[in-house]
Amino acid sequence: MSARCRPLDSRGGHIFCGFLPLASVIIKKTVRRGSGKPRDGKMTIRKIGALLLTLSMALCLCACAEEEPNAGKYICTGASALGVESRAEMLFPKGALLELGSGGKGCITLNGESGTLSWSLDGGALRIETGGTVSSGRLENGIIDLALPGGVTLHFEKEEAAAPAESTAPAIPFEGDLYGWWSVENGEGQWSAMDGLWYDCCAELCADGAGGALLRFWDEDGSREKPMAEVNFSIDGNGVLTSLGGYFWQSDIQAGEWILDPERSPFEDMLCLENGRYQGAEGSYDYRFYLRPWGRFWDDVEAAEPEMLPYFYDDWYLPLADSGAPMPDEIAPDED
Repeated sequence: MSARCRPLDSRGGHIFCGFLPLASVIIKKTVRRGSGKPRDGKMTIRKIGALLLTLSMALCLCACAEEEPNAGKYICTGASALGVESRAEMLFPKGALLELGSGGKGCITLNGESGTLSWSLDGGALRIETGGTVSSGRLENGIIDLALPGGVTLHFEKEEAAAPAESTAPAIPFEGDLYGWWSVENGEGQWSAMDGLWYDCCAELCADGAGGALLRFWDEDGSREKPMAEVNFSIDGNGVLTSLGGYFWQSDIQAGEWILDPERSPFEDMLCLENGRYQGAEGSYDYRFYLRPWGRFWDDVEAAEPEMLPYFYDDWYLPLADSGAPMPDEIAPDED
């Protein structure tokens, strides 16, 4: 394949939505790549770390006494700030758990980091202290709303209440890590210089905790923690994913704008979008992407349409796939 030319400034910076170290709370304004302007002034919770933790806390063991009716495990279901709601999976990819034990002791685990806490309950008023930080909230009917400094509220449900008795959610097609490529086409106005450029990309598709799925997507300029796209989907009984909302690069993705139907993909085991469109005051472009499960070989594509292979397929992807290595968090090929 011939080397690809890339404009130096036209792509801008991807939206950074990875997690900073624990013990920080950040509510970021999402910035459109290439525009340098807030995305319509809307605030999006990208990173909520834990004011409830300090990095120096050791792992703890928490025991919950049978005689304490409010003791037990509480699972984070989301957060809210400034009227904006965010799903727990977008904030804590590795999970968030609050454990209230006997004697007013307990622990909290966020993204794999754990620390001890003390708690007390007066009626429905909950007080939690950890690392010298005190937070207050409400605990009623197995639900905790915990207010943090800065106007952020974390929502927890007791494990029994959070887990449905019987799951009826459809299976998520291609759940897990994905690899492929995306391209810009028919660029006009500001985007005319990018017409025909294409990029290797990785993605992860996971359950969103509400019977749907979340697609997180990044290319060579980003990483798993700094994706260029996050889109929530509903899933029907045939495995068709329909967007509920999110963002992709400059675009806000609306409900129903993306429909990903594996049966309509040009090859088996492939998830694709072939009719993406961005229209802005500065210009417009079309875009498309093709994704396959990480570790899946593209021999059929190479035989039928070799021009559809990702650019770094031979030099970067194949050695990793052949060795059985997990998908890295960044696309980092060695380019001379």
